[in-house]
Amino acid sequence: NLPNAIKRIETAIDTDPNNAALFLRLGLLRYAHDEFSAAERALLQTLKLDPNSLNARFVLGKTYEQLGRKSDALSAYNAILLMQPGNTDIKKLIADLKNNVSSKSTVDDVVKETAPIEETKE
Repeated sequence: NLPNAIKRIETAIDTDPNNAALFLRLGLLRYAHDEFSAAERALLQTLKLDPNSLNARFVLGKTYEQLGRKSDALSAYNAILLMQPGNTDIKKLIADLKNNVSSKSTVDDVVKETAPIEETKE
C-alpha cells in the first residue's frame, strides 16, 4: 500500500526533518508510485542532507529519465562516476542513455538495498 507507506514516511520526516535516509525512502516510494516530480523533490532533499548518497543520485537519474530530462539524468549519473570512477555499471548506464538504449538498471536494485522502516506495534 504505497499511499499509506508514503504517509508514514512523511510523518516520520515531520519528527526528524534532517534524516536523509527518510527522504531517500520517500523518494523511492514516490518513484514507485509514479510521482516523479515529488520523487525528485525528496531526492534533492536527500542530497542536500547527504551529498554523498549514491543511491539518491542513481534514483534521481532514473527519475529524470522518467521525466524526459535526459541531460539532468546524465548529470546525476556523472556525479556518481566522479565519486566512483571505476563503476562500470554507471559507465554503461551513461553510454546507454547517450545512445537512447533502454537500460537494464532499475530502481528495484536500490530498493532491495534500502531497508524499509519497521512498523511500530501499538
